Amino acid sequence: NWQVLSDTDPRETAKNDHKPFIIYAYSQKDKEHKGIQWCEWDLFPHEEFKKEAGEFNCYKLDLENAKEMAKKLSISSCGLYIYDSKGKQVKKLDKPTSIEKLLKDMEKLVPPPPKK
Repeated sequence: NWQVLSDTDPRETAKNDHKPFIIYAYSQKDKEHKGIQWCEWDLFPHEEFKKEAGEFNCYKLDLENAKEMAKKLSISSCGLYIYDSKGKQVKKLDKPTSIEKLLKDMEKLVPPPPKK
């Protein structure tokens, strides 16, 4: 469910639908980067991460082909960037880290279900 980030600023979408979002910034020249390998080999296949990521809008950003959008979002290197529903960056992961801690941090950003 990862969308390619194009011309639409994800911060606007987040504000409209009150949903946090994740940007996976990558570059073909950095495919040997330890943080990228951790994301692709360990994090993305992790079942609990997939479940939690379903609560977020998820985007992929090719740093070589979307330089303007990367600049607009202040993304200058490969990694996983996590934003709250107001469009504020709250976490940047560019190296392997604890998946359990990441999941807890992500849970805090998900808005509670609407009250009935």
